[in-house]
Amino acid sequence: MRVGESGTVTVYPAIHQVDAVLRPVWTGGSFGDIPHGRGLDVPPDISSVRDHAPDDGLSRIHWPSTARAGRLISRLYESQQSSDVMVILDLGRGIHFGEAPESTLEYAVSLTASICHAALARGQAVGLVTNDRLGTAIGPGRGETQRLRILEFLATAQDQGRRGIADAITVHGRGWQGRGGLIVVTSDREPGWVEALVEVGARGQRHLAVMVDPTSFGASGPAMRVGPAWRLALDWWIVRRGDALSAPRRSRAAGM
Repeated sequence: MRVGESGTVTVYPAIHQVDAVLRPVWTGGSFGDIPHGRGLDVPPDISSVRDHAPDDGLSRIHWPSTARAGRLISRLYESQQSSDVMVILDLGRGIHFGEAPESTLEYAVSLTASICHAALARGQAVGLVTNDRLGTAIGPGRGETQRLRILEFLATAQDQGRRGIADAITVHGRGWQGRGGLIVVTSDREPGWVEALVEVGARGQRHLAVMVDPTSFGASGPAMRVGPAWRLALDWWIVRRGDALSAPRRSRAAGM
């Protein structure tokens, strides 16, 4: 075969079913509140409907109302379930280990993409903040346009950041108070980022820490231990090499 032209292909990160992880963020509860069964088995609570907006995802369309009205109608969720989500991905230099596809960076990027995808499919506004070399921050948005914007960035994300994730949590977390949940995805075993996440917590809102354990990917030294105070202040999802990312454990972390 002779090919006269060349082209490029963008490979998006793998998307996993993580609804069970996000339900505590949607409801303001904790991992102890997650019911048994898949996230998709529990339908969202709908408070009302409105005219469809261009940035609404297809999953938000309320088809019975659309059929009656003769135009696209979208769902409006209960206020607790439609709160915004800000995901903070750690792309700092020196914290990631392993070789792709079995590396902490690949796992972290895939988990970030999965979390953003699930929240956007539910109709929530989602933003993404990183500490990469450029300090990339994608403001909160909804719909397919926002999903593609996030996936395009994650497809080529590199761990070249010179600043720790704690600074990004402090700067962006303070401005996020009262808007919804924060989700931090990191492999950093230093405790500074945990303290920063606790500091920006709001009354009645538990943020989620997703820790991709670097020791399971060959990093030397001890794993991070999640102390009792941290378990009381935050919800945790500890991810290790080989874990089934679509089936997270349904409990708070018990230390490592």
